[in-house]
Amino acid sequence: MMPFASCHFGPPAPVQEEPESAYGSKEYEDFLNAELATLRERLMEKHLQVADRHAMPHADHAGRGSLQSLTEKEDDPAQPDPFKDEVADVTAIVPQFISAPTATPLERWASLSSGLLEREEAGVTEEEETHKFALVHKHILDLRGPWKLSYHAARTARRKRTDSAMESRRFNEIFLEESCLQRFVLCPESRIQLGWALAATVLIVWDMITIPLEFFPLTEFAAHVDNVALASLVFWMLDVPLHLVFGVQMAGVTEMRPKKLFKLYLQSWFAVDMMIIFVDTVVLTLKFIYYADPNPVFRSGRFLRSLRIIRLVRLIRVAKLERKVSFVANRLLSTYSLMALKVCGYLAVMLAINHLIACGWYGVAYWTSDLGNWLERASINADSTPDAYVAAMHWSLTQFTPATNPIAPFNGWERFYAIWVILLAMASFSSFIGSIGSTVSSMRAARRGQILEQGKLELFFTERQLSLALFSKVKAALRDDRREQVRLRESEVSLIQGIPERYKVELHKEMFMHALAQANIWPRWIQREEPYFYSSVCHQTMTEHACRAGQDVYLPRTSCCIVYALQTGCMEFVDDDVKSKPVECEPDTVMAVICLPSLWTEWEHTGRLTAKSGVCHYAGIDCNAFCNLATNFGGKLCEYLKVLGILILGEIESKEGEGIRVSDVSVPSEIPLDGLAPRAEQFAFMRSRASAGTESSVSASVRSTARGKLL
Repeated sequence: MMPFASCHFGPPAPVQEEPESAYGSKEYEDFLNAELATLRERLMEKHLQVADRHAMPHADHAGRGSLQSLTEKEDDPAQPDPFKDEVADVTAIVPQFISAPTATPLERWASLSSGLLEREEAGVTEEEETHKFALVHKHILDLRGPWKLSYHAARTARRKRTDSAMESRRFNEIFLEESCLQRFVLCPESRIQLGWALAATVLIVWDMITIPLEFFPLTEFAAHVDNVALASLVFWMLDVPLHLVFGVQMAGVTEMRPKKLFKLYLQSWFAVDMMIIFVDTVVLTLKFIYYADPNPVFRSGRFLRSLRIIRLVRLIRVAKLERKVSFVANRLLSTYSLMALKVCGYLAVMLAINHLIACGWYGVAYWTSDLGNWLERASINADSTPDAYVAAMHWSLTQFTPATNPIAPFNGWERFYAIWVILLAMASFSSFIGSIGSTVSSMRAARRGQILEQGKLELFFTERQLSLALFSKVKAALRDDRREQVRLRESEVSLIQGIPERYKVELHKEMFMHALAQANIWPRWIQREEPYFYSSVCHQTMTEHACRAGQDVYLPRTSCCIVYALQTGCMEFVDDDVKSKPVECEPDTVMAVICLPSLWTEWEHTGRLTAKSGVCHYAGIDCNAFCNLATNFGGKLCEYLKVLGILILGEIESKEGEGIRVSDVSVPSEIPLDGLAPRAEQFAFMRSRASAGTESSVSASVRSTARGKLL
């Protein structure tokens, strides 16, 4: 069948499908005869059309079916024969197929077909036949070398394979459920959740500053603190049920199931939040009693400050601060800004620690005033909050740095507190300084590299005296490139190179499986009969690529070596030769796969492919590696892919014969695969059944012969 299909004058007519159980050797012969008859009719029709265009003016219309006009033109030297070389080549290649110069085209076709069948049974290679037909039909799409494999060789190469890969969770996978609350659940990237996180961050920072300050004698400021505390209590009470509708990212996946979200909250912060809410409620209630009840027990200052100390429990929420700040920063800031924020974060942590130590230093002096304290020794008014806080903060900072100060502990409790502060400073100060220094060095190195690269670019244009307009365009393009974030490639993660090969196979299958399925050329039975083929294609033939907005993936009239399967972003295909409207290519659409025919033939790009918006990520299927892999698998799958490729190339040649331009995006947009794939499946199935029937009959014949010899 291979030599006939390689002519590519057009696809045969579709064959009516029959049940699988009805297929056998007789059905295969009927199908083959129908295909040959259809192909013969198309060859005759094309021959008559060509003969009409080149016939002599005095040629008889009834003689079109013969080669008489060609013979007359050969005798007439004034009229050149456009088919002289082709006929000579056919005569030299298959002289036995031409019985007489006056034979009709129908007789010549029958002789040629029978001769080719005899040559196929005699073991003539398909490479020789393809070469012979290439001499006759110029400019045809020749199959790649690995596809020129006979069915017997492909069936012999087949090996049974198994795939033990199991479905598992994927990064960024979203989990949903069917419940009445599901429609209210917000994803982690929503603006509402971002605003709520910002409000929580502000309240936590407010508590870090004001709660320790309640050691000091706050007067008018105390009323504002109480008002904010009441608002904070309401906020955190609302925060408890909102955990049901705020989706979270954990372990690389997005959890948005309300029941699961509440279960996670119960296992993490629920008990702590309820305790803090209870403490805040009790403290605020007692404060209202303090302001309203004239009982002197409730009106004492020590009672009020004791209530304020109890509110230190709210500082447990500081543990949430890092998560909230990271959530907000990752949404709003760039990489360089994150590094700057990291330095500011180190300084803020140091100031927060010193703030707590300073407030505690004043609190120790207040509670041990009957023993004498550092306030009396330094002659500082204890009732003046600004003076006392500045002095305490000064003392705290000097414990972390080699600075001097006139303040020193006076009683035993102050000395005990000062010792633990010094030990904390020894353990933490050097670590903070080292972290800040390393981050600043990284920022300088990154900035220095950018400055050097920009200087080289300017020097490059200066030495060659290039135009300023082009320089401005290049700088603008580079500036836009820095704004776009390109995801890490596999080659940039050195740890992946050391993992076992079986894990790499699973890794590549999860990376490329979705992109590979967009090709829509796979038979329905591939998962059942060849489960390992997908994994092998992803692992051995596919690579990942990225292209920023405005960059060209390829240019016209260049050789195509890979098939492009879009994963993210939007690309634009422009056919400059026909000046047509650009075609947008997006993932999960009919335009998601580009240059599909290059899997079977040497292909040349017919246009330009450019990234339209954002960063476009796409997977590339190496054509030569795919061909070799498919032929190594062999069997029915190889036969199916080979026949499908022949049908696709036949459609392409048929379109071009009608004057229709076939571009990189014509398959499968203009040449749909819905009608070709079932035909290829049917042919591969019948070929497999026919081969199995032949082998069983041969085996039975061998057994009967052996039995006869034994008898």
